[in-house]
Order: sequence, then structure tokens, then C-alpha cells
Amino acid sequence: MKGQTALRCLLPRMINFSLFLCVAQLCTNDSPVPGRNGISERIYEEFRSGTWVANKNATVPFCSIGADHALEQINRSTKVAGGLVGITLNPAALTKFFLNCTRTGSLTRQKRQGGQAPVAYHVTDTTNIAKVEMKRQLSHTKTKSELTAYLAEKLLKKAHQEQKHLVVAWGSECLATHENVVHLGSSHEEADTKLVLHALAASCSGATTVHVCSPDTDVLVLLLRRYAELCQDTSFVTGVGQNHRIIKLGAIYSALGDKKAAALPSFHALSGADVTGSFSGNGKISCWKVFNNASEKTLTGLAALGTSDQPSEDSELAQEAVEQFVCSLYVLTLQTPQSLPNTKINEVGDLRWLFFKQNRALSEKLPLAKAALQQAIFRAHYHAMIWENDNTANPTIPSQVGYGWKKDDESEWQPVTSTLPPASDVVLYLVKCGCQKTRCATATKRCACAKANLPCTDMCRCMDTDELCANTAAH
Repeated sequence: MKGQTALRCLLPRMINFSLFLCVAQLCTNDSPVPGRNGISERIYEEFRSGTWVANKNATVPFCSIGADHALEQINRSTKVAGGLVGITLNPAALTKFFLNCTRTGSLTRQKRQGGQAPVAYHVTDTTNIAKVEMKRQLSHTKTKSELTAYLAEKLLKKAHQEQKHLVVAWGSECLATHENVVHLGSSHEEADTKLVLHALAASCSGATTVHVCSPDTDVLVLLLRRYAELCQDTSFVTGVGQNHRIIKLGAIYSALGDKKAAALPSFHALSGADVTGSFSGNGKISCWKVFNNASEKTLTGLAALGTSDQPSEDSELAQEAVEQFVCSLYVLTLQTPQSLPNTKINEVGDLRWLFFKQNRALSEKLPLAKAALQQAIFRAHYHAMIWENDNTANPTIPSQVGYGWKKDDESEWQPVTSTLPPASDVVLYLVKCGCQKTRCATATKRCACAKANLPCTDMCRCMDTDELCANTAAH
């Protein structure tokens, strides 16, 4: 009896239930019941059922803690690895976190231009471009268009003089010295798909040997997917000088099989193509190991990417396959002596929780969240859809809007990182710093709130005095 009395005396101090009692009484406005210390019947029953506490273990009632105590634990969890520590709201860092080393088309163009403004050159017989670096010449789209048209004209003229059969395609035009090839005039923006289109056309015309020359891996991937429609003696020619190689496609296709060959473009788009990004910390070799051991269901789902105009038409099968692929990829990195062998996980939410439990919750090591992965799938779908139409001269390709891309204020295409914030507003509000006002004034250097791109609130130590902090919403 004495123990029960002592416990009753300790409970108000431990969990401060009087605070919740006052709030509950005011909210319900129920009449108090005599003999219950002013507590109404409804509130009394709620307290008895445990509604006023947070139960950490459903089978052990004694593990219940007060709501304010639980809130403090939630607040604590946001300030350690796996919470908001390491997950910044800085836009550049968020792009890296959600997209994992993405490279948009505009960034690729900037890199080719060497960071300088492109200069347009008018290409004629008298244009002196000998002293202009080739990369700088090709940095402007107008110069590139004029140069390809100029070279096409000269090639056709020389082929006529030497009575050789030659087909030349540039822009949306296509001409030949020996036949009418108007049907091969295409609207393809990239040479990758245009090369495949002409390789297919040559095979259909009776060619017994086809050599496709390109330094681009995309072309090899697309040719392997279409190998069944090409002539048997089709080769991929790449490299220059001593690195020049002629790769026979027949042996590779036989080793892959038709299902893996069909899923190869989607795999390439997901694991790192020019504009789709890649998974941080997981290169092509790691991705290939997972792809090579993928189930038939996963391969079928990957092959479904890009086969329809809208991602929603094949989303269930494809998204399930992509999620399984991503889980297998990251589980591969967990197969260490300290981790459980043969871990089976099929959802990224469970995968992220596993990383959290193994203290691997730093943002650059985490797999994509569900909403961010959805946008990555949309981008891969759009790129796979363009590749899927490599056998069509003038395909109808929809706008990038709705496929993980959006236009910024300068009308440049930018990736949609996620449709959801990194955390709920309540969790973000709970972030607080313990620094002095002078530290907050140094912005992102030391203040925890400033690092997360959040203003300081009344919960922060810097708000203890009347002097205004430099990192408030007003600033």
C-alpha cells in the first residue's frame, strides 16, 4: 500500500499529467464527478485507458511515457545522424540528395562550353576556323547546325564524283547518292537514336554487314536491344588509335538473352545516363551485378519503362521492378560481416529504416525516399520512351512536364526532386540550436538551424534574451 502511495506521488512529477488534465478539462468542458478531484467521467476513463501517454511497447504498459516526454524524444531524434543532421535544405545539396549526382542537359552543355558564353560561327568555304578549338566551335547550336549541313553537302558532292553509294543524314534531312531516302528524314534530336534508325534501315534493305561507329555507350545499349531486328553481322565500332575496337554484338546478345537485352535501356537510364542521374555510391559495376542477377519479373518490369506515353499506364509493374532493383542494389552494400546476410527487402521505406538502424543514415548514403524515387522513375521513363522510338523516323514525344522535370523562372528545365518536403513542418519546427547570438550571426558556419536553412525559433538558446537573433524569419 505504501508503495502504491509513493508511486502516485511520483507520477505527477515524472510525467506532469496535471498539464494535460487542465487542457483536457478545458477542451471537453464536461462537468466534474464528485470524489474524482474535479475530473469528469469521460476524462477519467481516457486516463485509465492510457490515452494521455505514449506507449513505447504495446505489450508492456509500464513502458508508457508522457506526451511531453515523447515529444522531447522526437525532438532529440531530429538532431542526430538519421534525423535532420546531414540532411540540409540547401537547394544545391537537396538536388544531390534526391537525384544523386544528376547531370541535366543544360549542365552538360555548360561543361562543353568550358563555362564561357558560346560564340556562333558562320560556316562557309572561306570561314577560318583552324585556330578555334573544336569544343568552342560546337558549343553553339547554330554553328553545329551549319557545320553539319556544310559537311553533308561536301560528302555528297565527293561521293557523286567517285560514284560511291552514300547516305547522309543531318538535322531533319536525309539524302543519298543512289536512292530516294526521304522516309529516313527524322526529327530525332540526338545522334544516338538516329544511328540505330539507319542501322535498322540498312538491315531491312538487305545489308549483310553493318558497322555502327560511335564513342557513346548509349548507342551500344540501343543496338543490343534491337539486335534481333538487325543483320547478324552487326558490330559496334568505338575508340581511336590503339584503343580502336570492333565489338561483335551477336555474342553479347546471346550471353544476355532477349529479356535482359530488352531491359538494358531502362537499366542504363536508371543507373546513370546523360540526364537521368545515378545512385550515389553505386557505380555501374554494382548496378550491373544486381541487374545480372535480377529475377524475370524485375526484368519484365524494367523493360516496360518507356513503352507507353504515360508513366501511369505501366507504373505498377515498372515501379515495383525499379523499387526492387534499388532495394537489391543498396542491400548489396549492407552485405558485410556486421550485417545480416541474405537480407530481403522490397520497399525503399523499409530499406531506409534498415540503414537508420545500422547507423548509415547520412544523406549521401541513404537510398532515395519513395517520393523522390517516383520522380527518378518518371525521368528514366521519359528517356526510355525516347529510346523506344529509335525505330520511328518522326515519333510523337510529349513534353517533359509530368516526367520528373519542370521549368524554372529562366525557362530552363530543372529536375523535380520530390513532391514531398524532407520532413513534416512540425519536425522541421522542432529543430533548435544551442548557440549564442554571435554564432547564429555567422549563418551557415555553426548554427544548427542555419545549416538546415531554417530560422531560429523560441525553442533555441539564442532566444533566451530580448536581443533579436540574426537568424530569425524576419531576417
